[in-house]
Amino acid sequence: MTQVLPEAANHAKDLGRINIANSGPQVIAPALASQVIVHLGGYTGLYTAAAVVTLVGGLLVNRIRGVP
Repeated sequence: MTQVLPEAANHAKDLGRINIANSGPQVIAPALASQVIVHLGGYTGLYTAAAVVTLVGGLLVNRIRGVP
């Protein structure tokens, strides 16, 4: 993991950000899902929103740099 981080001096800070990015959605998703179910047509809206987020996430993976 540390091989793709930009600067060696900031590895701890960058790994902390990665940890937040990893655990944040698990905390936020239930609250957002309940609002999507209420306001966007039930579970059909939830699954549609999940599909859109998945597709956008898949497109953004292309921006990840490789290890030299």
